[in-house]
Amino acid sequence: PAVETIQDIALGKKTDYWLNQILGSAGTLGDTWLQAAAPKWPGVNFMGTFPGVVDTDLIGTSKTFPKWMRPFIMAGQKVISMSAEECGKLHATILVSPNAARRQVTYFNEKMQGRRTHDIAYDADFGRWVTSFLEETVAKHSLGTAQGASRILEV
Repeated sequence: PAVETIQDIALGKKTDYWLNQILGSAGTLGDTWLQAAAPKWPGVNFMGTFPGVVDTDLIGTSKTFPKWMRPFIMAGQKVISMSAEECGKLHATILVSPNAARRQVTYFNEKMQGRRTHDIAYDADFGRWVTSFLEETVAKHSLGTAQGASRILEV
């Protein structure tokens, strides 16, 4: 998706989008965050993976889709998905791959192939925007203060 579309979806300004736009936006935001984080933590390797579709009960238990639509989506999911165990094996294989350690930031697809991400993920200005957006989102949805953290420890 275009940068403006990604930002509008992330900020909640765009609520009418196609599945490929939301998935593309989520993937691009995650990959961009890895690129932006790498210079801050030079001794850490970052790996972006897309495991493919994993068979879970999320569709059946969430309210993301209308109740009448869920059985059809779940049936389609069964055809194209992998088990959680297969996904775990895929990730373990990627983690121990010598290819993954060659660069500070790497990306892999569901076939364990190295991949390049959306060009915008390599843009420093967009990386700063993504980092700021994610930090603000976390702060909004968490206690976010030392005082709040100490209250959690008291419980």
